[in-house]
This record gives sequence, C-alpha cells and structure tokens, in this order.
Amino acid sequence: MRVLQIFLFIGTLIACVISCENRLCGCSPAPGDPKLSGRWELVKIKYGLTGVTATAQQAGYTETLTFSMDGSFQRIKNGQEAEKGAYNIGTSHNEVPYPTAIVYNDKTIQPYQVKQDTLFLYERGPANATVADGSTYTYHKL
Repeated sequence: MRVLQIFLFIGTLIACVISCENRLCGCSPAPGDPKLSGRWELVKIKYGLTGVTATAQQAGYTETLTFSMDGSFQRIKNGQEAEKGAYNIGTSHNEVPYPTAIVYNDKTIQPYQVKQDTLFLYERGPANATVADGSTYTYHKL
C-alpha cells in the first residue's frame, strides 16, 4: 500500500510540474480575437461630443483595418498604409461602452465590440487615460 501511495504522489507531482511549464510547441492561444480577425471597412462615425453621425464619405476619407489572429494589424487610410504593427486583446478599465479592448504596440488601447459582421471601435487613447465623450467608429466586414 505504501508503494502505491508513493507512485500516486510522484505521478501527481509530475502532472503539476508539466502543467505549469511554459510550452514552446506553439500551442498557446493566439493573441487575436476570432471575431475581430479579418478586413473591416469604415462606414460611419458617431462623434462623441456632438452626437452627430457621418458616413465615411461625409467624413472625407476611407479606412480599412485588417486584424490577424497572429496579433498583427494594418490600417489603410485613403489607399495608403497609415499604420502597421502588433496588437493583443485586453480589458478596458475605463468608463467606456465596451469592456474588451485592442491593446496596440504603442501602448494605446481601443475598446471594441463585434456584433455579427459589424465592428464598433471606441476612441483610441493612452492605456492609463480616460477618453470622455469619445467617438465611435463603425466598420463592416469585407
């Protein structure tokens, strides 16, 4: 009986050690959000202070965002690459309409929500700042 207890103890200890080690096999979860992944085209902007809504055409520019599951993104504005880099998904701790946020490599965050094929992005700002009355940008999936 004592031998069985020792084997069970050693087996449990090994299982604990294996479950706590860092995996290098590429099996860790991707930094992206499957709902966010893909190409998105700006369709309208709701300005926070005034509450006025404008289409992308009325705002005077076009914008396409591409988010990949590997944690990379690209912003195309008026047909030109405006930004490219890395992102991951985090939590917005500010008083904003969406609790989930995109955390960009420049340490800014942008709260977001995806509903079906529509992406709602709240105003982007510094991670430790509160953006009061920020604009909301609406994108449709391409």
